[in-house]
Amino acid sequence: MRDFRSVKLWQQAHSTTLRVYKCAMSFPKDKLSGIVSRSKWAGVSIPAKNGEGSDERGDADLSNFLEIGLCFGRELEYPLLLSKDLNCLSRAGNANLEGAVVQLQNTLRPRADA
Repeated sequence: MRDFRSVKLWQQAHSTTLRVYKCAMSFPKDKLSGIVSRSKWAGVSIPAKNGEGSDERGDADLSNFLEIGLCFGRELEYPLLLSKDLNCLSRAGNANLEGAVVQLQNTLRPRADA
């Protein structure tokens, strides 16, 4: 059994999730609870699926869980775009976080396709 915390991909996903949470904490609480909760949920799901997949029996199972994580990465893109368009996230903040999500997706994609 692999310790998922030692896998670089999980570490990258966890780091991105922390950035999502820190960013979401700055959103106005009165208008954006749906965006915040959706962003956090999608962000947490990426490393969670990576961790879950690392405990499965074979590479096919791991690829399946990484593909699910990749889908959550895609799902995270829209709340970030929406928060930027609602002026709850600066262009620089959005570009920074979106860049981290895209980088994570680019790391996940070849492993999920394996």
